[in-house]
Amino acid sequence: MGSGGGTITVAKAGDPLDGLTITVPAGTYTADVAFTVSERSISGSTFASAITPISPLISIDNGGIVAGGGAVLVTIPATVPAGATVLGLYYHGDGGTLDPLPVASSDAGSVTLAAAHFSDIFLALLDKATIPATVDSGFRPGVDDWEFTNYGSYVAPGGHCEGQVDSEIWYYVNQRLGGGASPLHGLYDNNGAPEKTPTLWQDDSDGYRLASVVQAGPHTNPSAWESYSNLDNSGTLTYDLLRLAIGLTGEPQELAIWDAAEGHGHAIAVYRVTPTRVYVADPNYPGRLRSIAYDAATGVLGPYSSGDSAGSIATGGAVSYTHFAFIPVEAAKSAASIAADWAEFEASAIGDSTFPAYSLEVWTGQDEEGNDTWKPFEKEYTTSDATLRVRLVVPAGGQGDLLIFRGASKLSAWGTELTVDLKDGVNDLGFYEMGVVNGTWKYVDFLRIPVTKGPMDINGSWSGTLTFTDISMDAAAEKKASDEGCDLAILDALRGKALPMTLDLVADKEGKGKGTFVIDASSLSTDGENGTVTESDPTTLPLVYEEGLITFDFGDQCSSGTCTMTGTPVMVNGEDTIKGAMSFEGSGYSARAEWTVTRDK
Repeated sequence: MGSGGGTITVAKAGDPLDGLTITVPAGTYTADVAFTVSERSISGSTFASAITPISPLISIDNGGIVAGGGAVLVTIPATVPAGATVLGLYYHGDGGTLDPLPVASSDAGSVTLAAAHFSDIFLALLDKATIPATVDSGFRPGVDDWEFTNYGSYVAPGGHCEGQVDSEIWYYVNQRLGGGASPLHGLYDNNGAPEKTPTLWQDDSDGYRLASVVQAGPHTNPSAWESYSNLDNSGTLTYDLLRLAIGLTGEPQELAIWDAAEGHGHAIAVYRVTPTRVYVADPNYPGRLRSIAYDAATGVLGPYSSGDSAGSIATGGAVSYTHFAFIPVEAAKSAASIAADWAEFEASAIGDSTFPAYSLEVWTGQDEEGNDTWKPFEKEYTTSDATLRVRLVVPAGGQGDLLIFRGASKLSAWGTELTVDLKDGVNDLGFYEMGVVNGTWKYVDFLRIPVTKGPMDINGSWSGTLTFTDISMDAAAEKKASDEGCDLAILDALRGKALPMTLDLVADKEGKGKGTFVIDASSLSTDGENGTVTESDPTTLPLVYEEGLITFDFGDQCSSGTCTMTGTPVMVNGEDTIKGAMSFEGSGYSARAEWTVTRDK
């Protein structure tokens, strides 16, 4: 099947799949895609009593390629009794689990399913009488949904509701239920930094960009499923299938919704179904209890008030949605594709190849000709200047704007080149970037960069680790050490082991003072007659702190060689940190170590 689309038909008289068709809309694939179709009879199962298979197990293999821009329709021959409720199901052979597929249409002799990708599927009749009246996935808004609001972004300008729903459902099913992970809501606030900013959604940039990437990635256009909601104009079918899906899987489900004129569309997560209510998590109202009324007597589901995005609600008011279509996440996007996006999210690289490549530069002064000089703005920055001047660099042909925050408070107006005042010590600055797409300003990124004005106050207690990265000793030095009763086995145990370290620092306004450190090497003690018990005595050294570097002076405490120890105060994830190095060199031996400590709270 090529990019122009078309229909594949199985024509094999007497075969259970005779008459099966696969219809691919034009533009669904960007290159030729081969389909392989096979079947196996279902002779027995451990499926819930609510479903009865009416087709073979059908394997459709297209190399795992996910459709983009439109649903692939598969029409399967089957005998459907009058008045029966029929559905399509994915069968996951590795665990014997099921996931529903949306039904685009059905008649007495066939059923048409819609999906973005396929594997093993079959048709089944639904016995509604065996479905519990109330089903609950355990998912809850304010616990398991994202904490940010759906305003859309540069790569999903109309909103990223489906990407937000699909990614939070994926996390709940695969990470929380499947792996015991913490609830999602607020977990990645401020990109997971210790300092939470619940009033500022913009700095949840990794999660926000993830929702946009999932939204913009290969997925089925919900408009291709509008006929599905028309199978039962009363809404009973959608209600029953939501109830069945949660009852079968124990997982929340996706629901696509439209207004009466089908000019507005939105996606929400359904997590609980009762006889009179469908409970939803809405990306436009994160953390809020929302539900859709259901009248069993009339079969009416809805209406439901929301919007295509939170921005559209703010500017044009809410929309009354009256058309509802159950769209299983597995039918819209493969779990593997969301897992791949999540891996990039965890690496803080999500959207790097999708969003425009904006960057920040910091002003460093002027050259001999009086021209301003700039350099890339690093993750951590220290300056003695009272102000910070930065600019946003946008790719050619693009348009961007920048807003600076300190913590969760605005520090500037919008602009492409901004200067802000710095307070003494650490300034927790956030840089909010927006760009123009389709004539509208949309979210691009938010970067946190700690900026320290003047030298960091190093006075106080610090804790961390020291690791010897290299220890070398020639034969003569080893013999001398052995003759002096040194236990050389300690050296092998020492390499690469992170040893607890404490550091107490005192420095005056001129940067002169002393430091006392203790390296706890007691875990390296060796046993036996010739074993050594490693003692951990405090060592106090004079220090000088200038130009952002702490230099310790071993003096006569290192009479047999050369000893050096330095440290650089920096901010790491919002914490005062000192990263340092230590080295010892003498006749026939050398040792090097790295150490990192953070301020005790």
